[in-house]
Amino acid sequence: MGKTEENIANFLVLLFILFAAIYLLVSLTPLVYLLTALGIILFVFFVSTYLLYKKKQKFLPLEILDRLGKFIADALGGISSDKKPSKAPGRISPPLSQKQKDKIIIELAKGRCEYPNCNREENLEVHHIIPRSQGGRNTYDNLIVLCPTHHAMADKGGIPRSRLQYIVRHRNR
Repeated sequence: MGKTEENIANFLVLLFILFAAIYLLVSLTPLVYLLTALGIILFVFFVSTYLLYKKKQKFLPLEILDRLGKFIADALGGISSDKKPSKAPGRISPPLSQKQKDKIIIELAKGRCEYPNCNREENLEVHHIIPRSQGGRNTYDNLIVLCPTHHAMADKGGIPRSRLQYIVRHRNR
């Protein structure tokens, strides 16, 4: 099961829990108050989902699940599903030469930042989606061309790896 399908399944479980909680509340409170509160909650949720997607191209339920998963993983011992175990120090991929970087920028990204709706063409950088220190390799499916702004966001976790992998899987060749 892919990351997206897994996130959707998790979201459906959360929805089931929400509806179970609502069912319990229905039996304890007058229906009019409950339906009014539920309507307001759903309205706020859908409006915020739409605005976040429109502004940042992020789908709110998946963002919530992603952050909740990271929080739970950190609470359970610092193991994040987003990270892969490091390889032995002698097996780390070598750094890319400037010639290789230039070739990747031209061949893969056609000289532009690959992040959606960003067409920046100057100061482009090649980013390893899975860092070399964590076993990431110098393969096209692990490399993405980003402008300095999006590269910094990716390095700090502001753009999830799953989003970068999605962009790479759907890049036009």
